[in-house]
Amino acid sequence: MSLRLGIDVGGTFTDFVLLDRVTGRLDYHKQPSTPHDPAAAIEAGAAALLAQAGVPPSAVELVVHGTTISLNAILQRRGAPIALVVSPGNRDILEIARVRMADPYGFFALPEAPLAPRDRVLEIGARLDRDGTPVQTPSADDYARTASQLAALGVESVALVLLNAYANPGFEQQVAHELGARLDIPVVASTEIWCEIREYERAMVAVMNAYVTPIMRGYYERLQRNLASLSIVAPVSITTSNGGSVDLGTAYERPIDSTLSGPASGVVAAIETARRAGIDAIVTFDMGGTSADIAVATGDAPEITTRSALGEIPLILPVVNVSAIGAGGGSILRVDRAGFLKVGPTSAGAVPGPACFGQGGADATITDCYLLCGLLDPARFAGGRMALSRDLAARALYEVGSKLGFTGTDIAERAADAALRVASSMMATEMRKMLARRGSGPAEFTLVPYGGAGPTHAALLAEEAGFDRILVAPRPGIFCALGAAVANLRRDFVRSCRLSFDAAGQGSDETQLGSILDALLAEADRWTASVGNRAQGWRVEIATDMRYPDQAFDLTIAAKDFVRGERLARRLASSFHREHARLYDFNEPGSEVEVSRIVLSVIGALPQAPVRAEPGMPSAALPSREIFLNGAWHAAQVMARDALRMTLHGPAIVEQADTTIVVPRGWTASVIEDGSLMLRVAK
Repeated sequence: MSLRLGIDVGGTFTDFVLLDRVTGRLDYHKQPSTPHDPAAAIEAGAAALLAQAGVPPSAVELVVHGTTISLNAILQRRGAPIALVVSPGNRDILEIARVRMADPYGFFALPEAPLAPRDRVLEIGARLDRDGTPVQTPSADDYARTASQLAALGVESVALVLLNAYANPGFEQQVAHELGARLDIPVVASTEIWCEIREYERAMVAVMNAYVTPIMRGYYERLQRNLASLSIVAPVSITTSNGGSVDLGTAYERPIDSTLSGPASGVVAAIETARRAGIDAIVTFDMGGTSADIAVATGDAPEITTRSALGEIPLILPVVNVSAIGAGGGSILRVDRAGFLKVGPTSAGAVPGPACFGQGGADATITDCYLLCGLLDPARFAGGRMALSRDLAARALYEVGSKLGFTGTDIAERAADAALRVASSMMATEMRKMLARRGSGPAEFTLVPYGGAGPTHAALLAEEAGFDRILVAPRPGIFCALGAAVANLRRDFVRSCRLSFDAAGQGSDETQLGSILDALLAEADRWTASVGNRAQGWRVEIATDMRYPDQAFDLTIAAKDFVRGERLARRLASSFHREHARLYDFNEPGSEVEVSRIVLSVIGALPQAPVRAEPGMPSAALPSREIFLNGAWHAAQVMARDALRMTLHGPAIVEQADTTIVVPRGWTASVIEDGSLMLRVAK
């Protein structure tokens, strides 16, 4: 039992990897997704992969699964009917939010409808003052009346958010326990999900968790049944938005943790690929069927943020800082009323899919552009398991070209080339803006593409954005599934606080800092004990939000090598002064510093598989073909990825079962020691 099964459910394909942690052998499979029942694609794809690898189900020791079901439920408003219970006078918390207009310049703009409508927001006689002292405690009658009202509403889940509960989480959790004991549906306290100041943001995390809990619990139960039907009895872990994974029991109680787990898993795999190639600074580029996402990573860890959003809904949980920048392979092309070509955001999805899939889709997509420009081989797509129709792609793109006013015999090809350039321009603009906000530029980073369309579009994007190096992993098309298979266990715990230290990190609040850390460590210890012995060892990381007195913003200061019992305040103060000087070119080393939030992360390392080089094969070229880029046809050499042993000069195409790599004119591609492909601008 040395095999890990990694699964990632995407909008178009569900990806599977089977990784042998002893030998490093990697088998993979891509299965068309089934949006109506994602578990069905998992059952079919897992069975196909086991048969392909020739291994029995009993050889699987761990299943690690990433999914966007909860994210889609929130964005598409397809969650369960829920209720929200609040302190007296707080019924309008979701409507008031942060008192910001949806569109300050739109006279008819409306705010997003809350996940819990106001008629399903109830008050209960429970209130805390600013320091967490109970001001009002519910009576038995209060509990009975509120439980009766909730039962009458017919909701499937309940979130509880009390004012100032972050200062006394035990009080709120006891109220939730008492309500839950009187109901047959889950009741979750906001401080059980994320114990932080900022009442509205804390409320939204609790509400979103309640909103997806019934859906995700049902999905996890179907998943276990489907795996059991294949005789896979290995424990199941669920990838999380912070780049780690948790056991199924934790995911069952906290489904909100997995909302952005798919993109996070890909970043984890990209960092590991870059580390093996000796590269420290990367920009990841994940282009799948629906969208394109980027992230920045330096060193051995992804950049984590607690200020993200799902649509217009704020999310304050720690997540890998992934930004959506553009279209995916299934994004639909259209010409607006002004005659401008637009790419996305609507996607053809898995069904009906791009026009070239021949499944009834009539709209032109980015994948149709790749095919008509010669970047894809219609007979070798997805390893030859799916034949593409060039005629259907040409027909769809001809309509787009005609609307753009193109004439001649190559209307469809010119429309396809224009769409690829528009998509590249859109993505490059967003990428440059993101790097500029960090005070960085593309020349400082290596681009690491993955996803089915990432390596196909990477060089086009790199030319537009200004990157001169691209690192393509051996199996980039199944990267998110691979990232799931290698993801460590991880949970984050938080406390809001108001601590102050002198310039050297000393002061009366040192004792309170130690008490907070002890409480967080106790929570972490209870969780690690519940997980069992899955990890080889555990480490603890600390991140604090710090500022100078009267500043209106915080800097996050990390202590990654935290040792229990360490007097942390002095190290944090010193690190804060240095980071402030690095970012803003000045600091105040004689000033006090304040700490407003402490996040403790506990990380359990899983045994990592060794690197196994691809088996050697003699170089052999496939038939060359013409490709249409930048308004002209070019003769391109075509190579199979497994056969590539020499430096390849563009224009060229490198094909493999899970993706296609485009090497434009002026670029070279060569295999490096770990089997990855390095693309560089030719000197």
